[in-house]
Amino acid sequence: MPWRGRACFLMVYIFFKLIGLLPFGMKIGKSTGDSGDVSYSILGAIYNILLIPILMYMGSNSVAAMFDFDYPYKSRMIETIRVTKATVGTIVVILIWLHVTLTQDRAAKIANGLRNFDRTLINQKSIRRSPLVGLRIPVVFLINANLWMILLVIDVLQFGVYVERTFMATRLPSFVLNWFIIQYSLLLILLEMRFRAINEGLIRLSVTFTSTYTTTEITSDDFTVRRLLDIRNSYELLYKITRDISHLYSLPILFAITVSCGAIVDTSYYLIKPFFAGLQDLTSLLALDSVLYLAMELFPVTAMAISVTRIKNEMELTADAVHDLLSVVTTFRELKSQLKIFSLELLHRRVDFTAYGFFSLDCTLLHSIANMTGTYLVILMQFYSLNLKNECDSRCTDHPNPTIRFNATTPHGEL
Repeated sequence: MPWRGRACFLMVYIFFKLIGLLPFGMKIGKSTGDSGDVSYSILGAIYNILLIPILMYMGSNSVAAMFDFDYPYKSRMIETIRVTKATVGTIVVILIWLHVTLTQDRAAKIANGLRNFDRTLINQKSIRRSPLVGLRIPVVFLINANLWMILLVIDVLQFGVYVERTFMATRLPSFVLNWFIIQYSLLLILLEMRFRAINEGLIRLSVTFTSTYTTTEITSDDFTVRRLLDIRNSYELLYKITRDISHLYSLPILFAITVSCGAIVDTSYYLIKPFFAGLQDLTSLLALDSVLYLAMELFPVTAMAISVTRIKNEMELTADAVHDLLSVVTTFRELKSQLKIFSLELLHRRVDFTAYGFFSLDCTLLHSIANMTGTYLVILMQFYSLNLKNECDSRCTDHPNPTIRFNATTPHGEL
């Protein structure tokens, strides 16, 4: 591994370890920079356990501080939503930290399996080792990191002391959950590129077979069967790793997506509220902060949904490649028999990327989130209008003078 790749790998590993999402230990080769055996880390478990009471104590203080500060378009409804979001987010972060701590052995087994799979590619002539990381992983990582850095700077400029006093309850849970979804997305990208390498191997095998079988039938048959068996074994190993990763993330990703959906609704409501509550407190910095916050909440979910869709498509292409090779095989019985077995195995080896079976994590999730957000925004606006009407009726009762007019702009802390 080049020194730049080694440095990036170490940076990502240490980053996820610091935020409690990668507790297991890993040995890094000093000469090669490649990752060594992954194993259970007692220190990593202790570190994660210590994070829990720290977050509980500082988070409770931050929630209490949320009632003491005023900010533009603050209302009882927004305050209730944000306190609820902060409380639920803190609980979910604690659950995820417990989950990754208790499943260290499973995660270490998956990581070792993926490392062993990569090593087999070096020894297999049937699968040319193409780049297995590519640019998508650093691009996704850097986009999310830059979003957070810009957002935190604007947060401090716009809200000042409020951000500092409430960081542990409002920003930190969102930060951890955001990067947990990104971590899952990065793993899916790694898996997708390995399935693509297998599919490219099948395509090259088909080209090699069609170009040589007319002159060297027996040798070509034996040669092609051996290569096909190598590809089939590699696919079986990668399928098991993918299935284990899907099961490992299924439950915590359900919690993370649920909180993210609530955050998307909250931010969307805060973003559009000035347009029907009055623009007198709206500044360009506040609008930019809301837009960036919405982008930060949407980006990891979008990256995950796209990654799930792409890996599902890549896995389906494996069956297409096998069927294409099967269509050109006419006389070689052994090769044809192995292709039929491979095709049958592909038919029964399906990986469902779901949030614990409640909903799919592919791009249909984005459509569901859009529908849910629109529905809840309509409901929240109806509540806002109803509260305005009730407040107007109350004021008219207290002040029956018909010359008094009601200003529709909600004072801070009254809705």
